[in-house]
Amino acid sequence: MFITAYDLQKNDFNPADTYEIDPALLLQIGEPYNCTVDKSNISGIYTISRNIKDTEYDRCLQFLTETGYSSADCKHSHISQRKKRSPYLQCNAYEGIKLEIKATTEGFSKLLWEVPATMMENSKYVYIEICQNTRSSETNEVHTQVRSKLNIYELSGAIDTSVSMTAGLQPRLRLYPSLFDFQFTNPYIWYGPEFDGANGVIPIKVEGFDASLQLYAEDGKACARLYIKKTFSNWQNVFYYSWVGFYKSSQDKNDDYSTYQYANRFTKIDNYITHNYDIYQYNSSLAIAPGVQIRFLLDKKYGKVLAQTTPWEGVEAMTILSSDCGTPGQSLQPKISSNVPVYFYGPEYNDVGLQLYTEDGKACARLYIKKTFTDWKDTFYYSWVGFYTSSQDKHADYYTYNYAVKFEKMETGNENYDIYQYKSKLAIAPGVQIRLLKDKSTDYVFVTTGPWKND
Repeated sequence: MFITAYDLQKNDFNPADTYEIDPALLLQIGEPYNCTVDKSNISGIYTISRNIKDTEYDRCLQFLTETGYSSADCKHSHISQRKKRSPYLQCNAYEGIKLEIKATTEGFSKLLWEVPATMMENSKYVYIEICQNTRSSETNEVHTQVRSKLNIYELSGAIDTSVSMTAGLQPRLRLYPSLFDFQFTNPYIWYGPEFDGANGVIPIKVEGFDASLQLYAEDGKACARLYIKKTFSNWQNVFYYSWVGFYKSSQDKNDDYSTYQYANRFTKIDNYITHNYDIYQYNSSLAIAPGVQIRFLLDKKYGKVLAQTTPWEGVEAMTILSSDCGTPGQSLQPKISSNVPVYFYGPEYNDVGLQLYTEDGKACARLYIKKTFTDWKDTFYYSWVGFYTSSQDKHADYYTYNYAVKFEKMETGNENYDIYQYKSKLAIAPGVQIRLLKDKSTDYVFVTTGPWKND
């Protein structure tokens, strides 16, 4: 959550006046017992009475009033109320707590966690639920079902569960300070990230056509989506012999697929709201697992691969040279490279490339923006390139970064792309990697380069 200075005239906010809110403050507002706001001389300690019938808005209003704001400043609309997922105290996982769901080799959920020692010491009962969130498109209500409940005794660990990987899975840490709390009161609940089905990866463009390909998981199986632009009305004739192959590994040859389906036999999905694209999907029998990949092949021959997804989680990013796609007889084995652009595509974007290179012994980045992508600065206004000393680093553990819109434009581009670059202070070394992230959340990564290698 962030607080910002909003400009009504421009219908935008100022990134320079945007600040992240500490989760501790949200806890104080939600459960205001003897709220210690700030131990500096600026503010003091406020004891706020709590009425069990008070709404969240009442408690927030009281908190703001006690901290110096007038009631006229505290505006709130009761017209649009978001449905709560549960009646308990809620807050997202913060620094020190790790809650993640990954895929096992059989398509089930692997739970990973880290809990601070002080939190474990102050809690008599600790367990993690794997919940299934589903949404109603008509009412915007969220229904939650507990799929698994696991008692936690260690500060960190990983457990393979029997819950199949599917969209909406979310781990929730529940803490009870005492037996009395466990039996009679509500727990503290810490929410981990919700699994979105596609593992946070946007669709890959089908080269030469107004179509994109996406790998996602449903009920523990590898599934494929095709995004077909509505103006591509004759796509079924064009793709009459085209097919999507499912592969256990990105190292598998094109004819070594686990299963496949013809593109024109995909099922159209009507419950997705898209203005420019129709969506078709197919559920395979292949278990979703690290390394699984899907590829779009133009015809019955095995040489014309027009799109292939990045391997499913846990496999280092592979680079497929765009010039290799569609070359008859060419072997399309993934190539790990540190000095060629890695391109990504999607229904909402033109193709964009990211390149790691070195200058004066430092790690540097180039962005290749297609010249037809004229509004890229608006689209990538909050996007940034992170520099990492290792491909194993978490997205938030960058060494340094720079916003994409602050890259310097090079005078010499090429026929199709404008080129922008940035030189960091990170020394180039084996394993260095750069990533293009969508926004400040660090949850959505457009593309990553392969780790740097000394040739």
